[in-house]
Parts: sequence; structure tokens; C-alpha cells
Amino acid sequence: MGRFYQTINRVQRATDEQYMDSWDLFFNHAKALYKEGKEIAELCRKMCDVMMTRDEKMRELVRKHFRPEDYFQVRNHMLGTGMIGGKACGMLLARMIIRNREPEIHEMLEPHDSFYIGSDVYYT
Repeated sequence: MGRFYQTINRVQRATDEQYMDSWDLFFNHAKALYKEGKEIAELCRKMCDVMMTRDEKMRELVRKHFRPEDYFQVRNHMLGTGMIGGKACGMLLARMIIRNREPEIHEMLEPHDSFYIGSDVYYT
């Protein structure tokens, strides 16, 4: 019986990706490249475009202040796919600006633990 479950687990791991949607495949690919130390600036631009905001001025600020791991953290706190919304994006951007410009103030802030509902959930 042990061999049966061992075989099933091996097959399951090999087929896990086939059940992922393009959104999860994209983020997993970006995260894997980042962990390998590869340059992912273009992928970060795309993450900003599909998840954070459509407003060009906000995009510039997000791209300036967000690190790759920030995008991954937002994704890890999302339900569904799509944009997280203007208020959530603004809140996160404000935190990143404080982190980058005033690290001593950032250290006093409570860690954020918000979750975000992607806009595609509402369309569905």
C-alpha cells in the first residue's frame, strides 16, 4: 500500500501545475526567477500593472518604492485575481514610502496583515 501512495504523490506533484491558472503560474515563475537571483524588473512592471493600479502616476510611485518581495506579499494576501483597489494600493504605497524614506518610523509601525479581494472576484 505504501508504494501506491508514493506513486500517487509523485504523479500529483508532476501534475500540480496543470491545474494552476495563468495568474498563479505567472507569479510562481516570477518568484522562482527572483529566488534564483535573476533580474525581474519587467515582471515587476507587469505585477504592478495587473495587480496594483491603472493610474500612471500611481504606477510610477509603486514601481519606485516597491521591491519584488512586496509584490509577492500582496499576492499572498489576495483572494482571487485582478486589481486590489485604489485605497488598498494607496495604503501599501504609503507604507513603502515610509519604509524607504523614514526607516526609523517604519520600525514603529505595526506590521500590516490586510487581505485584499481582487477585482476579478466581483466580475465573476
